Amino acid sequence: MPSMVPPADVGRLTISGTFESSHWANVFHLYLPGNTLDPDSISTLLEAINDGMTTSLFYAAQANDFAAELMKLDLSDGSTITSGEIPCTLAGTDSSAHVFGASAVVISWLGSWHYRGGKPRTYVGGLTEGWLNEPTVLDSGHVASLQAAAVDTLEGIDGLSTADAPSVSLGVLLGNNATSAGTFAPFTGARVNNYVGSQRRRNRGH
Repeated sequence: MPSMVPPADVGRLTISGTFESSHWANVFHLYLPGNTLDPDSISTLLEAINDGMTTSLFYAAQANDFAAELMKLDLSDGSTITSGEIPCTLAGTDSSAHVFGASAVVISWLGSWHYRGGKPRTYVGGLTEGWLNEPTVLDSGHVASLQAAAVDTLEGIDGLSTADAPSVSLGVLLGNNATSAGTFAPFTGARVNNYVGSQRRRNRGH
């Protein structure tokens, strides 16, 4: 976790897995106002998120050996962290030849925020030859499909409600550091660019 505990009801969602011989992780944040979550009920919420991402096909266009193996939520109450995790069942389906292992497609999340360092992004690896029109340019059909999947994922998570988490929002934690808990900002949409990026985050202890 960041050195300063996030604000109450903000959770760090980590989805991690493998591709070829490397490990990867995608990190998101959730705002869960009014929650009464404990490790067991966190697992129930994570199962609903896993099911929603399966339905939205968030990772489905990736290589068929690109797999998410673990989904974990570290939830803050403002002073301490409660954690829960489940095994993931998210995986790619494309059997085409791989392009280089660290390559990734970049999702830029939309919302209202102001901070240095660019906008929040998610780097999704597991690209195959089918993703490329040129060595550095992605196929427009794949780009459009992932953008639609990202929006569907956002809408699906924002629509979740469980007995212990009546309201769920997907977004970004801004300004969380050694001197500030930061603030949560919800995502309002997603855009996928047609250039090849590089998978930047590895799951080093999440």
